[in-house]
Amino acid sequence: MALVTELEAMNKILSVTGDAPVSNVNSTYSQAVIARRILLEVSREHQARGYWFNEVDELLILKDSDGFINLPSTTIRVDVPRDNGYFVQRGLRIFNKRLNTYVFTIDMYVNIVTELPWNLLPQSFRQAMVAHASLRYNTEYFGSPETQQTILMDIGQKEQMLQKEDIDNRDLNMVQSTRANNIAFKSRR
Repeated sequence: MALVTELEAMNKILSVTGDAPVSNVNSTYSQAVIARRILLEVSREHQARGYWFNEVDELLILKDSDGFINLPSTTIRVDVPRDNGYFVQRGLRIFNKRLNTYVFTIDMYVNIVTELPWNLLPQSFRQAMVAHASLRYNTEYFGSPETQQTILMDIGQKEQMLQKEDIDNRDLNMVQSTRANNIAFKSRR
C-alpha cells in the first residue's frame, strides 16, 4: 500500500461534503484551502503528543556564541532531563528559571518533540489525521450527524492502529525501560 499523499488526504476530506477533488495541493478553490488548513492544523496538534517518529531523546544542542540554547524551528516542545524543573522552553530557546537567564555556559541535552512535514509522516499517522481532519471539516462546514458517526468509527480504528504502531516502535519493556517508567508516571509530576 502506497503512502497517502497530501493531495489524496485533501481530496478525502473534501469528499466528506461531496466537494469535487482538486488536482494540486496549492489549489485556490476555497474549500480545498480550508481542507488543507484543517489537515495541517490537526497534524500539528496530534504531533504535539509525541510519537516514536517525531521524538528525539538526549539530543545535544550546542550553545551559540552568546550562550543561548536555540532550538530547531520545528520544535513543538522540549524537556531537559535531570534539570530539577529549572530549565524550560520559551519560544525557541531554553530559559533557566532559577537564575532568570537565557545564557548558559554549557551545551545541553534535551528530549525534543518536533513537527514533521506530511511527506515524513508514517502511514498510520497520515490515515488517522485524515480521519480527524474529516471530522473537523464535517463539523465546521457540513454538520451531517450520519457522516459524523461514520467518521468517528473510522477515527477509532485509525487511532487503534496508530497506538499499536507507536507501542511496537518504542519497543517498550515495562520492567527495564526508563522511558516506559517516565510515560507511566508522567501524571505524577
